[in-house]
Amino acid sequence: MLLVVPACGFTARTPGEDMPGDDDPTDEPPPPAARKCTKTDSSLRLCIDFDDEVALTSDGSGRGHDATGSGYMVMNRDSEQAVEVAGTAQLVVAESSDLDLATELTVTLLAQPANRPPSQGSYWALDNNRQYFISYEDDGDFRCGIGSATVDSVIPVPPGNWYHVACTFDRGALKLFIDGRLAGCRTIAETIPTNGTEGLAIGANVGSGTTFSNQFVGGLDNIQVFARTFSISEVCSAAGYSSCPVWPETTGNGPGGFGGSLGACL
Repeated sequence: MLLVVPACGFTARTPGEDMPGDDDPTDEPPPPAARKCTKTDSSLRLCIDFDDEVALTSDGSGRGHDATGSGYMVMNRDSEQAVEVAGTAQLVVAESSDLDLATELTVTLLAQPANRPPSQGSYWALDNNRQYFISYEDDGDFRCGIGSATVDSVIPVPPGNWYHVACTFDRGALKLFIDGRLAGCRTIAETIPTNGTEGLAIGANVGSGTTFSNQFVGGLDNIQVFARTFSISEVCSAAGYSSCPVWPETTGNGPGGFGGSLGACL
């Protein structure tokens, strides 16, 4: 049985506490949380939202890409379930051509990075090995990557908070969004490699032989992968906002900024 552990802003269940569904016949089980998977979008390839009461890490896309592994605990995020990982995550979705997306991609997730010493380096929220990933860097930036190309958020975001993070790619530009706002972009005229065979890891960097490193520390929720490129307004809507102005700093050409054609990024 998975235990809910206390974390900032979350409610813990203590061992032995009477819970709905225990032997007491007067208990009424709570209604299951509504799953957040966008199944009406035919491009949806993966959705792990941790809201299935029976199979926590099941895939809600309808494509059967359930995750398996260890190193995570249940936590509550508002009215939903999420997971907390503490640097030992080994949660992986088996290799599938459904997730090998060469020309168009959108990845969205919610992440709550925890405080940890800068000397421990980056830690990864999602990784389809050698193909695409999202990480949180020791300087407080989120990072999107495809192959060997990366783009960082132009403004560091402090740990301890929940963020909606999205990466999009359309064989022209790799874009990073935080809370629906375009936070970084670079022009890339290439395709995403599809030669990874280790599957897709949640909360870690997965390597050759299905080894795990750079494990995430903090909370993760609502992980979705789409085989198309969301528009800026779609990412804003997915993050739960009706208006998402572009961060002014993304118009520069410095580290983490657009560094390329502004027209390709807006």
